[in-house]
Amino acid sequence: MINHHPSQVYCQAVISRREGPHFVGALGIMGLFASLSISFPSVAFAAEEGLGGSVAKRPVPSKAPPVPDTSTLGTPTWGDEFDYTGAPDPTKWGYEVGFVRNGEKQYFTNDRRENARVEGGNLVITARKEDFQENGKSAIYTSASMTTRKTQAFIYGTFEIRAKFTSGRGNWPSIWFLGNDEDPLGWPTCGEIDLMEHVGYEPSLLHFTIHTKKYNHAARTAIGKSVQLPEVANTWHTFILQRNAHRLDMYLNGNPVFSYENDGTGTDAWPYDKPFHFITNVAIGGAWGGLKGIDDTTLPHTMDIDYVRYWKSER
Repeated sequence: MINHHPSQVYCQAVISRREGPHFVGALGIMGLFASLSISFPSVAFAAEEGLGGSVAKRPVPSKAPPVPDTSTLGTPTWGDEFDYTGAPDPTKWGYEVGFVRNGEKQYFTNDRRENARVEGGNLVITARKEDFQENGKSAIYTSASMTTRKTQAFIYGTFEIRAKFTSGRGNWPSIWFLGNDEDPLGWPTCGEIDLMEHVGYEPSLLHFTIHTKKYNHAARTAIGKSVQLPEVANTWHTFILQRNAHRLDMYLNGNPVFSYENDGTGTDAWPYDKPFHFITNVAIGGAWGGLKGIDDTTLPHTMDIDYVRYWKSER
């Protein structure tokens, strides 16, 4: 459980200036504080005012359901306990490869143990500083981005991930979901769910965000929540996403942190009634992660994932 002492801040804010899937705001939290409304978990969400003066009005979500007790859900429909050693299970995991998005400095490698391996009961993703060349491209940072795009799709149900990661200026670990129809629809029409993002120059913050055609950076209406904790890095955290036809809810360490409801106006606001795939990676630099530069002395950076579990529901 999160220790709710007075120094902790729960921030509901608009996040803008996104440049593509999975980037939330080049201004980061510095720019956000000018336009956020502070709330505690028991307070209903309000409409948010976007940077630049636009207002993103949406129905106020009802109070989030209690944190799901996943021990009562039975055997997961899909998941990985990482109870083996070596390469991540290729029947479950694939890789994004290359310089993929957001001007990030790392080259995502394909099935390379230096960047993605299973050991000690965990999936370990490692971002490294090294001279690397592949397919005519050169990089000074490498990492891995694990995806289920070609192996498993998810619609409704409960997702639970237990993870820990290091932090340092320039790193950007994340746990997120993207609509399978990004091609041909494009982002943000395909929809995106960011169950966790962290940027190393804000060492005490975790970010939870959704992106849709209606709520996105171009309209200055992207919406999410930032949570400040006394211990973020090098500490195990449990993240839960529960999604049905009516709403999605995110939980951190047994506490509800962000909710978003289907307002019934269509897919521009609610693109979440279709398959999504899961992605987890550690980025270096980029338009948000690198906003204050990269401290090479803090590398390598790792994210350890103890397990990923998914329980399917019909609606």
